[in-house]
Amino acid sequence: RQLLLLRRSCGPWSRWQLCEHLQPTCPFVSLRVLRVLESEDFGFADTASLWTTDVAPILEELCWTIAPSTAPEKARRRATHEFLGDLCGPRRPTESAVPAACQRPRFRVNVCNSRRLPPRITTLCGRCGAKLFEGEQQYALGPGTQEHIDVEVFFTGAARQPDLVAPWGNPNELNCPRNCHEQVGQYLLAGRGDFIDTCGFNFAGACGPGLVHLSFHEELPDGTFLDTPVDFDTFLSDEDSFRALRATTITPVVGEPIQAAGEPIQAES
Repeated sequence: RQLLLLRRSCGPWSRWQLCEHLQPTCPFVSLRVLRVLESEDFGFADTASLWTTDVAPILEELCWTIAPSTAPEKARRRATHEFLGDLCGPRRPTESAVPAACQRPRFRVNVCNSRRLPPRITTLCGRCGAKLFEGEQQYALGPGTQEHIDVEVFFTGAARQPDLVAPWGNPNELNCPRNCHEQVGQYLLAGRGDFIDTCGFNFAGACGPGLVHLSFHEELPDGTFLDTPVDFDTFLSDEDSFRALRATTITPVVGEPIQAAGEPIQAES
């Protein structure tokens, strides 16, 4: 069995309980997709460190959502972000738990909502549309940890596009080749080693209108991919989705007036 769906489940979720109750019906060694939806407590978080190990060696898609009635939104946001950190974060100070691409070339995690994720994504500049990293196959989506962010994306960075700019000389702070966000004091992507938590991945980005945009690569029956820009209003329209708590608007045309994080910025001369 390659897919396991658990709905309205409760903890505790110790390792022995997983093996005792789930392994007989769904051997983890053959599990490719695990979806734990509308959890009625935070107990599933205790299993986070298992899913990047040889307990489930071919797992390539993992989704966890918490029922809105379980806890206030702030607590649910914190729980999902901590889950990502425990799932893929460093087991030692310099070692990430993200599976090596040679062992698990596809690995994607969604704790934003219950939507299925495509095998590949591309990150883009939200102002000019330039590609930043293309066709990433190891990535995770989580809720924003700041109130103006819709989604945070974490990825390994296997397909970096040329000429990305470090606006202030820090190689862990990256913008598009046109450096669109420097004028508002922002950078789009943070590398591991910056003060931004990348949850064990090599890069993290803040997604939303005018920030980092995403494009999903849906695999077609003939093995090719359909590239579809993500509309955040649609992607985050379900009841179990997290949304930005405060709207941020940055116009997509360089030279137009910009508003970032609620602060007015003058138009370029």
